[in-house]
Amino acid sequence: MTARREKAEAAAPPRPVGDGGAADSARIGAVLLDLADRRGPERSFCPSEAARAVAPPNGAGDPAWRALMPQVRAVAARLVAEGRLAAARRGRPFDPVDPGGPFRLSRSPGRGRD
Repeated sequence: MTARREKAEAAAPPRPVGDGGAADSARIGAVLLDLADRRGPERSFCPSEAARAVAPPNGAGDPAWRALMPQVRAVAARLVAEGRLAAARRGRPFDPVDPGGPFRLSRSPGRGRD
């Protein structure tokens, strides 16, 4: 891949995934890791960005991505447990299995692309 293409892909927003059906864990995991790779090792993102990318298009104004958040959180917790992502709340390490509140995800320190 050329440096120009890599730069363009890094700047692009995540693409919607799937056929509009129920999201599966593999697709959510791929989106989470893609977001982490696009941000790089020093920047984080909100798990809702993955839910928005995976959620089926919805013209009714109802945020369909919200229904995916428990599944996104579960996949994020698995990736954190595997050491592929890091989770933080208020700048401190955080276990996504713990209840409530916002948290941020990033690529685990010292971890490259998988």
